Amino acid sequence: RLVLFWTAVAVVALALTAGDGFKLAAVTYHLPILSLFRAQGRHALEFTLAIAVLAGYGVAAIQQRRVTRGIVILAIALTGCGMGIVLVAIVLLDRPFAAEVVARTGWAAFPIDPLHNPALMIPVIVYVAGAGVIFAWSRRRSTRAAQFVLLAVVIADLSSFAWFGQWHDSVITAPDLAAPPYIATLRTALVRTHERVMVIPKAASWAGLDPQLNLLWNLPLTGGHVQ
Repeated sequence: RLVLFWTAVAVVALALTAGDGFKLAAVTYHLPILSLFRAQGRHALEFTLAIAVLAGYGVAAIQQRRVTRGIVILAIALTGCGMGIVLVAIVLLDRPFAAEVVARTGWAAFPIDPLHNPALMIPVIVYVAGAGVIFAWSRRRSTRAAQFVLLAVVIADLSSFAWFGQWHDSVITAPDLAAPPYIATLRTALVRTHERVMVIPKAASWAGLDPQLNLLWNLPLTGGHVQ
């Protein structure tokens, strides 16, 4: 029952990440608490948690010899098929979108084929390595060496995701955190009149009012501390 529960959580959360693609956003908009959420894509966090729990059940099932080699191969194959479908969808659906972005903005589009885009190729490499290790570990699950290799692949998988995170190309230094000279004057005026600043997101960088720094600068914004 627990496996079925987390499977249902994964399916529902994944469907919710599509926004109103499955006509679910119009439903969640009328539900308590869920109606307060701003970004439907963040339901991917629930999907990730559910997949992690299911992976734990899978590892326990292999350790306890409750699954056959055929089931392990089937699970690996289904995961590979899912990844292949996503890659094909990216190549087929994102190509017109990337061309439109280039035509309208002049920005250089990222390559959408795995051979020229590390964001697509590295997950494929990690999957192939992980699939091979899981298959080998399922046959030699009692050996320390197999367990160590499996743990190493999991660490490499997580590290490959974290290494290309936002921090990698957006390092903040001390000068970036320093308030511009006009902030003190603006803050004094706002305190005197009991007002707050409303920042239009697209103009935030131009105005020099970063919504992520207003708490550090003690500057009251209407939107709180997020964009």
